[in-house]
Amino acid sequence: MITQISKDNISLFEHLIPGDLIEDLLIRIDTFGLGCLRRDLDGVFDGYGALVFVKEFDENGMVENIRIKWLYVDSNRRDDSIGCELITDLFWEFGNSDVPTMTVDVPAKEEYEDLGNFLSDWHFQFAPTYSLEFELELSALKDNKYFMSIKKDTEIKGAKSLAEADAGSLKAFLRELRKKCVKSGQYIDPMLTDYKYDYFDPKLSSVVIKNGSIEGALLVHVRPSGRLEIVVFDTLESNEQAYLAHLMYKSYQAALNSNIENGRIYHETYNEKGMNLIDNIFGTHEAPLVLRGIIENNRLGISTEQWEDMKEEYWKENPDLYEYLKNR
Repeated sequence: MITQISKDNISLFEHLIPGDLIEDLLIRIDTFGLGCLRRDLDGVFDGYGALVFVKEFDENGMVENIRIKWLYVDSNRRDDSIGCELITDLFWEFGNSDVPTMTVDVPAKEEYEDLGNFLSDWHFQFAPTYSLEFELELSALKDNKYFMSIKKDTEIKGAKSLAEADAGSLKAFLRELRKKCVKSGQYIDPMLTDYKYDYFDPKLSSVVIKNGSIEGALLVHVRPSGRLEIVVFDTLESNEQAYLAHLMYKSYQAALNSNIENGRIYHETYNEKGMNLIDNIFGTHEAPLVLRGIIENNRLGISTEQWEDMKEEYWKENPDLYEYLKNR
């Protein structure tokens, strides 16, 4: 049985999904999950597989792409066509929508070859591309030309920690930042004006304050995995380059002072400008790191009638499961 993953049933699937994605499922408005339920040997219903995907929106709030983030089937249950069931359900939603494309990124590594082959069977066309997800060990920054001179006691001018700004000024900044993104045609994080002040680490995050208002910010969220995720790194001012440098120095120094062990910096960018910024600072994307699969929407999903027939047949074969789900 394929079901939507929600706050009510996520406990049945959390052993299949990384903690960072579970957090996204519980918090983010663009992240969704499909789960496959079966009855285990003890007669208890359990999650056998999970698929997590993101709906990416354009500046008008319309979904322009569905991006698969995670597909995993319990290692002891991979001969039951569970992966196919999950993909079929997503294809049905995709094929019966106006969303133009669906994409998936597969690391260009040997251990992911089987996953790539499986997705190729579902008509994804793969091509090498740059990774839009940047990750680096915090300890590696000490050798970076931009940060090697920054010490724990170095005076950083022009930037303050987020702890020195209030929730109201942060909310106003995020609201203005969204307007800037709309005006320039950049990708807009649908959560941008919904983030709560305490979502960001007040010491690791840094801001530029001018005339009592935040004009630039590097906002860091510490993931359940311990990863330091840069959620916002932008300014409202034309003096962008100087502001961004001050913000980087301030947040890096805060990370040094926090004595975080095995910390990793993570940043996801959505455009060429963001990727160029990462390349210029870290020089980490000389070669393609991922294979990107894409499907254009040509009604690949099965028809509504076919799908309803399949579900009806499944309920007949699994009446106990039907009663279980109906009463939750």
